Amino acid sequence: MILFNEVNLKEMKWIQRSITQDELVSGNDVLGALHWANSWGSLASAESAYGKWTFKRVGFVHPKISIRTPDQKSNLHIAEVSWNGEATLKVLDQGTFRWTPNTWHTKWTLLDDNKKEVMKIELSGFLNVSGNLTVANPSIPYPTLSLLALLGWYLIMLVLQDDASSTAAIVATMN
Repeated sequence: MILFNEVNLKEMKWIQRSITQDELVSGNDVLGALHWANSWGSLASAESAYGKWTFKRVGFVHPKISIRTPDQKSNLHIAEVSWNGEATLKVLDQGTFRWTPNTWHTKWTLLDDNKKEVMKIELSGFLNVSGNLTVANPSIPYPTLSLLALLGWYLIMLVLQDDASSTAAIVATMN
């Protein structure tokens, strides 16, 4: 995997390689990857040139995403998730970041403490979802940007999975 400073931060893309594997790429270069433990759970391992983490959704009424390094049993960070898919993450010494979706969950924007855009992901595709990732504020340290990009895609995949499940349940009750 290559470092963020080796690519154009406005030309990155998330690609769904399979139901359990997603990659963040710039051209042919891989910057990050998300590997789901299985196709029905919420445990995923995330990796970039800056580190490795695990993400797992916990809770139902007030869900959170626990973020750990693979060798730790305690949480490194906890992202709080709201009913509409918005997620808030506090990063020590760097502030609070909030992933916010539009109404249709097709565009996700990461805002900092001052509600200034840090990055955004715009989705395309239906069965194989992909997303263009653009970094608007490269002044944030690259390891943090990498973690936030991985967390953003993880969150998007969870919300899309939940949206699909809700739609299937509604259709099933209409028959």
